[in-house]
Amino acid sequence: MDKIYKTIPMAVMAGLLAASVTSCYKEDPLTPDNDTPKYVIEDSEDPAQHYLYGFWQNTGVYVLSEYDDVDYLWNVNSISNYEITRIEPGVLGDAVEYLRNVLTEVYGNDFVKKYFPFKILLAGQISDFMSTAEDADDMVCGYGRSYLAIGRLRSDILSAMTETQTLENLGKINGILWGNFIYENNLITIPESFFTPSQEYYGANLYNVFDDEPVETMIKHAGMWFYAEPPDYYAMAPEEAGDVAGFVEMILTHTEEEMRAEMEGYDILLIKYNALIDAVKDACGVDLQALGNANVAKFGSLVAGDGAGDDQTEEEGAE
Repeated sequence: MDKIYKTIPMAVMAGLLAASVTSCYKEDPLTPDNDTPKYVIEDSEDPAQHYLYGFWQNTGVYVLSEYDDVDYLWNVNSISNYEITRIEPGVLGDAVEYLRNVLTEVYGNDFVKKYFPFKILLAGQISDFMSTAEDADDMVCGYGRSYLAIGRLRSDILSAMTETQTLENLGKINGILWGNFIYENNLITIPESFFTPSQEYYGANLYNVFDDEPVETMIKHAGMWFYAEPPDYYAMAPEEAGDVAGFVEMILTHTEEEMRAEMEGYDILLIKYNALIDAVKDACGVDLQALGNANVAKFGSLVAGDGAGDDQTEEEGAE
């Protein structure tokens, strides 16, 4: 009790001292020289710009076509490996329509407010000079601690974009959102029951773990979907963030029926699938599989037709 009573007079004295100092100096409080916000989303009669303005008003997320290099190069305590070019004039309309399809209208505003990054950068090209991935010079998506960058927003690509390509890119972008942003920033807790079955395989060369199997079978036996393939004789399983990203990519681009067919014979995949679906529902009320069902209904199946989406090779936009 002595300690409590001794602190009270000190607090009072501090308050009196502050009051006396304030009474002696009647100057205006200090303000920054320039209090203009760094980012400004203007409203416009242009439909694309008007959508970005409304999206910012409703969610607080900035979608930027003009930004500084520091917006993506400085990544808290490190420098990004990315080189990003801005979109060309005249591309904004098609870029925003694509963005709505693959990201901003996949979820409701309440989810966006809580789980999206502070800013989304629209990019003509994203290059990762430290990556060995096949698409490292022209990536679909990049990420940092406070942003996602949406790449390949060029008129020749957007004008030729098929629904199959749109759905594939939706999977990659949202996989990175969940694995490399939501999970890495601890915005949602993914239970150990998801990670434990694959713990011994994270970051492993699958050729050193499994004998005489096709690599597409190896990765499923490890309880994952995608692997990185740097040089020959390597098929690298992802770490935890890439595992989350791979599952979300698969779920959001397949119906429940398609997912169960893909997982047939691989109990490890089914266990992890159920753990992730349940955890996300409990944490934020989002049914990932319902989103996948809706996406396939909108864009068509990756399983049918020419077999698009069967390729299991990918590096999840790692920096």
